[in-house]
Amino acid sequence: MAKIKATFTIDEKVLADIDRLCRNISMSKSSFLEHLIKESLATTMQLFSSDETLSEALVILSNQMKEIKEMMQDPKYLEFSKNLKEVRDGVQNNCNKVSV
Repeated sequence: MAKIKATFTIDEKVLADIDRLCRNISMSKSSFLEHLIKESLATTMQLFSSDETLSEALVILSNQMKEIKEMMQDPKYLEFSKNLKEVRDGVQNNCNKVSV
């Protein structure tokens, strides 16, 4: 499938968060956003389709929660989470030193 360049406007903080996350998981921003949009688009279309019943929507959401749980158990995510905690702790410690 051919790739097409697209231009979007995005909040500065959101972009910084995406940059940081993609660096930590060694994934390109384009790939990450494409994956995120595909998943969200499919789910949104299913949830808002007039053909879907509430019970079918709940099954879809349940499956997504399972996928998120599996992603959060992935070693790359766990390493990212550990690194993020270390950075947060370091920033907090530095802020405490400066404010004292």
